[in-house]
Amino acid sequence: MQDIKVRLAPSPTGLFHIGSARTALFNWLVAKKYDGKFFVRIEDTDKERSKDEYMQSILDELKWIGLDHDDVSLQSNNIDRHRQVASEMLEKGLVYKCYLSAGEREKMRAENMKTGRALRSPWRNENNGLKIPENVEPSIRFRVHEGKTTLVDAILGETTIDNSTIEDFIILKPNGDPLYNFAVVVDDHDMEISHILRGSDHHTNSFKQALVYKSLNWEIPVLVHMPVILADDGKKMSKRTGGNTIQEIREMGILPTAFINYIVHLGWGYKDLEFMSTKEMIDLFEYTDINVSPAHWDGQKLLSFNAKYITQTDDDELVRLIVPILQDLLKKNSQETLLSLDDKLFLINIMPLLKVRAKTLVELANLILFYFVKGRLDIDEKNMKILYKSVKIGDTEDTVDSQFILKNVAEIIRSCSVLDEETIETKLNEFADKNGIKMRSISKFIYIALTFNEFGPPLYALITWLGKDRILNRITDLITIIDGK
Repeated sequence: MQDIKVRLAPSPTGLFHIGSARTALFNWLVAKKYDGKFFVRIEDTDKERSKDEYMQSILDELKWIGLDHDDVSLQSNNIDRHRQVASEMLEKGLVYKCYLSAGEREKMRAENMKTGRALRSPWRNENNGLKIPENVEPSIRFRVHEGKTTLVDAILGETTIDNSTIEDFIILKPNGDPLYNFAVVVDDHDMEISHILRGSDHHTNSFKQALVYKSLNWEIPVLVHMPVILADDGKKMSKRTGGNTIQEIREMGILPTAFINYIVHLGWGYKDLEFMSTKEMIDLFEYTDINVSPAHWDGQKLLSFNAKYITQTDDDELVRLIVPILQDLLKKNSQETLLSLDDKLFLINIMPLLKVRAKTLVELANLILFYFVKGRLDIDEKNMKILYKSVKIGDTEDTVDSQFILKNVAEIIRSCSVLDEETIETKLNEFADKNGIKMRSISKFIYIALTFNEFGPPLYALITWLGKDRILNRITDLITIIDGK
C-alpha cells in the first residue's frame, strides 16, 4: 500500500464541534492502522471570521480526545505558494482574469438560473472587446470546459455531473487571497495527502477540486465522504447550530474515552461490538466500511457510555477529575473551595459507592457536594414540594407529614451512641414498620435534609460520613424552614 497521509483541515471560525471530532478520529484511525501520518492543517484564510481562540480550541480538544498528530500548519502560511500556482495556471490559460463587478455577477447568475447553466464570465474570452476598468484588480477564475466530471468515492461510489452546472469559480480574490476550492487542492497536493476523509457535505465541492487537480495533472487522493450527523431533532449538526461543541461535552462531565467510543459509532461499527479499546478501534476500523446513511446523535446513549466508563475508571483518577468541578460548585454556593488531603483521601475511599450512581463527572461531584458544605444549600422548588406532601400510614387513610418523620429520625440519630450502618438501618426500619410508613418515603425526607436533594449516595453510608452533629443541625434547620412556610 502507498504511504498513508491524512489530514484534518478545520476552519478556526467557531469552537471545535462533534462533526470535526468524528472526522479527526476517523482520519487518526486510518493513520494509526496503516502506520501513516496524521496532519492538522488549520484553514485560516478567512481573516474576518478566523480567531485565535478557535484555533486554540481545535488543538486543546484534539489533545483532550487523545488524538496525537504529526504536524500542525496554517493555511495562511501557504498563500505565496497558492499565488505561484495561480500564476502558472494563468500562463497556461487554465484560469483567467475577471473584472466582473458584484452587480454584474448577480445579474448573470439570475439570467443563468433560467437556462440551468452556471456562470461563464465574458472575460474568459480573450477577444471579448471589453475594456479593462481603471483602478480595478481582477479576480482569477477557473476556466471550466464543456464535458462531464466523474468522481469516485470510497463510500458514495461513482458520481458524474455535467460541467455546465459548474460555474467558472474564483480561485483568487482581487486582493490575491485564495479561495477554498483552490487552496485546499494545492495544500493537499504539496502535503502528499493520500486519502481525504471528510463530511459528505463537501462532496459537491469535490467536483470543482477535481477540475483543478486534472488541469494540473495532479493525482486526486482517495476520496472518502462520511455521512452527516443528524441531531436529536433530525436536522444536520453544525458548529453554526450550537449545542454540539466539544467544550460543551467536556462541561457536561463526559470522559474522553467514552466520547471517542461513542462517536466512532457515528457512521461506522464492527458487528455487535459496542465498547472498544483504542487498540481494537485501530485494528478493526476500515474506511471502506463507513456507512452511507446519515448517523444519528443520541445524547442519552452517550450518557450510558459515559456511565460505564466512569465505573471502569480508577478511583484516584476520578477524584482528580471531580475536584475542580467540586471546587467550582462550592464557589458558586459561596463555600470554602480548598479541599484538604484528608478530603481527597475520603473521596477515594467512598468513590466505589458513588461512581455506580453517576452518568457524568458533574453528577458525580454533585452526589458528594453536600459533604463539603458548611451550613446548608438552598433547596429547590421541586424538593420543597416533596417535603409538603403527606405520607400515608399503611393501608389506612391516615397520613403523617415530613416534620413528624424528620423529628423522629433526629431522635433516632440522637439515641445512637455510635453511628454505624447496621444500627442506623435497624432503627430506621423499626420506626418505619411501627408507623406503617414505607422506607422509601422516609428516605426521601432524609436525603433532602442531609444532601439538599432527593437522591444521593447510599443512605446509611452517608449518615455515617456526616456524623451526628451535622445531621442533627441539618434536620433542625429544615424543620424550621418547613414550619416557617
